[in-house]
Amino acid sequence: MTPVRWPGITETKIVVPRVRAEALERGRLLDLIDPSASVAVVVAPAGSGKSTVCAQLAAERASRGEAVAWLTLDSQDRDPTRLWAHLLTAVSRLGVPFDAGTEPAQRPIAPLINALTDHGERVTIVIDEYHTVPGPDIHLDISEIVESLPPNVQVVIASRVDPALPIPRLRVRGQLTELRIADLNFTEEEAARFFETAFRLCIDPSQIAQLRARTEGWAAALYVAGLGLRRADDVEEFVRTFSGHQTHLVDYIDAEIINQQDRQDLDFLLCTSILDELHGDLCDSVIGAEGSALRLQELARTNLLVIELDNERRRYRYHHLLGDVLRSQLRRADRIDVRGLHARAGAWFADHDEPTSAVSHLVEAGEHEAARDLINQSWFPFINTGHSTTVWTWLDLIPDEIRNVDPILCRLAAWASLNLGAFDDIEPLLDVVDADKVGPPNNRVEANVIRSHRARHLGDTHSALTYATAAATDLDQSDQRLEAATHTALGIAQFWAGEHHEAPETLVRATRLAVASREEASIVASLGHHALLLATQGDNEQATQLARSSLDLCQTPQQETFHLPAAANLALARIALDTRDIAQADAYLADAARLAESGREPLAAVLTLLWQGEVSAITGDRDIARSNLRAVDTKLAALASPGWIADELARSRNDTRFTPRQQFQPDHPIPPLTDRELVILRMLTGTGTRQEIADQLHISLATVKTHNHAIARKLGVSKRRDIIAKARQIDLIA
Repeated sequence: MTPVRWPGITETKIVVPRVRAEALERGRLLDLIDPSASVAVVVAPAGSGKSTVCAQLAAERASRGEAVAWLTLDSQDRDPTRLWAHLLTAVSRLGVPFDAGTEPAQRPIAPLINALTDHGERVTIVIDEYHTVPGPDIHLDISEIVESLPPNVQVVIASRVDPALPIPRLRVRGQLTELRIADLNFTEEEAARFFETAFRLCIDPSQIAQLRARTEGWAAALYVAGLGLRRADDVEEFVRTFSGHQTHLVDYIDAEIINQQDRQDLDFLLCTSILDELHGDLCDSVIGAEGSALRLQELARTNLLVIELDNERRRYRYHHLLGDVLRSQLRRADRIDVRGLHARAGAWFADHDEPTSAVSHLVEAGEHEAARDLINQSWFPFINTGHSTTVWTWLDLIPDEIRNVDPILCRLAAWASLNLGAFDDIEPLLDVVDADKVGPPNNRVEANVIRSHRARHLGDTHSALTYATAAATDLDQSDQRLEAATHTALGIAQFWAGEHHEAPETLVRATRLAVASREEASIVASLGHHALLLATQGDNEQATQLARSSLDLCQTPQQETFHLPAAANLALARIALDTRDIAQADAYLADAARLAESGREPLAAVLTLLWQGEVSAITGDRDIARSNLRAVDTKLAALASPGWIADELARSRNDTRFTPRQQFQPDHPIPPLTDRELVILRMLTGTGTRQEIADQLHISLATVKTHNHAIARKLGVSKRRDIIAKARQIDLIA
């Protein structure tokens, strides 16, 4: 099975860290982790060896053939989409069979749990650096995951503080294993083995006991002590004066590590401390000099609290404690242009298509205009694949007093708000765009496109059509992407408003423009709505082709559960209903309901409910069918301008399947159909085209069309779907 890889993945976040050869083997701790517990937490301060223990656990279980997924969190994972993308990618690489519709933007807790359950084999999921993630949403997601785990899965969480999880409840249920600082602290025996393994030091047991007592067995303190002992002329004096309290340890790092560096090395450490991850090319750009790759290798080789992140000795990070001390000193180093460092880091990340890191550094550099321009260049693919939260993360870095008055940022914030369902926030943002007399006129056109979509999301088809028409009227056709988006909005608005004569031409044009500009979201939407329109008119053959084309573009996980494919699913549901394929219709309507709900599409949701009632009517559940009609009535009453949906409701209300059959009385006598017309009528209920019907009956297409027109005239209808419905009403067909 090919693993799924969502965009924006940082590979080192989902790779089990390499355990250094000199690291102390912590078998004592591994034995304390009960594999039958659904959750294990490793909670201790920085430098306690949490990551090392987790890495050793991962290696041990992998050596037994068990599957292990690893995720190292960082502060940028406050964006749930980013966190979920990394978690799903890590788990998918274990061969866990995810549903094709699993999408990080939707926080797919149930699909993850179901996939792990179906996998069946033992899986360990390690989440390291959990304390770096702020915000209650992620904690709620992880809480729901750990409380729903199947018995074949254990989640191991490493954190500096107690994770915001239902710890007491898990503890009472016997589902929790806990390792705390008292467990992680080195014993005297472990400290002795550590000094011997890591530093080739053989120290007197009494001195080991003193160091163990002074440091309380804290791994980071013992590590720093080992570095000092290697250089100490008087071991006894060193042991006597060494303190394990963190403030003293920081002082010691200052005195014995940082201040021992020459000016060039110290400046390298200080300047690169602004980076979460280090590698040669990036560091070269930040410091404006070459040779960083070799310098990093040397720092790691000499055990200067530099942690390797891969097995190729290319990517590193500073130990958190060392990084904190370096950044503290950097703020006091007047000789270093800190803003310049951030500016160069931002430029590097921008050049390497890492906008999240780039924007963060540019803002730290005070280069808000450059950050804005980068967001403006990068936003579109993210917005149109359901990653609006990511865009909000970037925008949120810009100070409010700048963001809320900048027309470009307000326009992007309006798009993000639209996709996130924050409809009340949109109009004040667009007012800023409208007030801009300097920016291009197309900015105001785009504002009306956003307003059109917002109105449709609120069930106001009249306003949606008004705004889309204004946008199309004022459009400067120099921007092909916007032209495609504008005509897509107009075609969709025309469909829902009931302007079905104008909509096809608009949607065809929108598709052509979207294809030319490679704007897949507009292609999916325009094809899907054109298919839906044709399906409601009985043109099943072309509708099927367009709907399939729309869904074929939704194979990536991001688009599969984004709301755009709802229209194509509705089109295929309508065709299945007309051809009496009830199981298929039910499946398409279930997908449409899910997509309409996730995309906050009330019109599509109401239409889905209406046609689900039709399914119930066909299968004989008329009470449910009538209940659906009442529910649709209620929902339509809450919409400002339901447009064509009201007409479709009226059609359904006149369908005798929604009422007891004996109440139906035809308005006028139906002329009898000939035998040949009855044969063709029955064949119309299938999926065959008129040409295929002609081929089966060995007659010409013209003859089939003639009989089709005669049937339609006698029944008093014109469309294929209406012919079938009317024939069923009067029991001409089953």
